[in-house]
Amino acid sequence: MKPKVIALILLFISFALIAFVVNGQIRLRVLEKREQKEKITEEIQPRIVKEPPDNFFLNSPVESKYFETVFLDDYNPHLFSFFLDDKAPIKAVFTGRATKVLLNQKPPQAKLPFSEIWLQRDDGEFWANYIIFGEVFVKEGDNVSEGAVLANAEKIKPGDRAKTNFSFWLNDKNSELIRLSKEMFK
Repeated sequence: MKPKVIALILLFISFALIAFVVNGQIRLRVLEKREQKEKITEEIQPRIVKEPPDNFFLNSPVESKYFETVFLDDYNPHLFSFFLDDKAPIKAVFTGRATKVLLNQKPPQAKLPFSEIWLQRDDGEFWANYIIFGEVFVKEGDNVSEGAVLANAEKIKPGDRAKTNFSFWLNDKNSELIRLSKEMFK
């Protein structure tokens, strides 16, 4: 065979190999993107929550006027988020004990430090979780009465944290999330 023919055959084989590799990479990227979309879709599914017991009421953690603008969505029916005025009191929803008080928490994605309080009800059946941007008055191990002021909110600049400075959720003794409603707060 002539050298020119051999060179053309090798060139053709090289192009075919390159096309095969590029096509495989494109298909791989398409599959990766599809997998990413499926993962995101799974992540935004509503959380599974437990319904509260019949005739279940809690003391309001904030003044009633803040329930007019409380943030509650279908994906997080266990979570209330509020934008409170500067120095607004945040109260105990029931009598219990502060089992955890974490001050100045700042995960890598957070712009501002926050504090967290875990309040366990006296009978141990429920515990409330408070995420607060502000000044905390309780210490771990403190016994608190229903309605006692646990903290004061701190004014934050809009955009610092989706415009909320206090979030609240409730769990039962098995750590199952409880669905919240405005009507359960007195």
